[in-house]
Amino acid sequence: MQINPKALDKAKEITGSRSDEQLGQMFLDRTGTTVRNWRAGKTSPDLETVAKIQRLTGWSFDQILTTEPAETTAA
Repeated sequence: MQINPKALDKAKEITGSRSDEQLGQMFLDRTGTTVRNWRAGKTSPDLETVAKIQRLTGWSFDQILTTEPAETTAA
């Protein structure tokens, strides 16, 4: 399972975070690198962090977690 990047975008929007770094440090007790790794599909958050994202966004776990590979952008 991977995190839906749109859930991270929604959490940033709701919290007013300007970056993954700010979201991670201020609201999820994680580093920006960790949040970026989730976004890229390199790692997955633990259940406690998924629950924090759920509380922030109001989204269901099914909306936050996905089996779809992370989208990559061409450089």
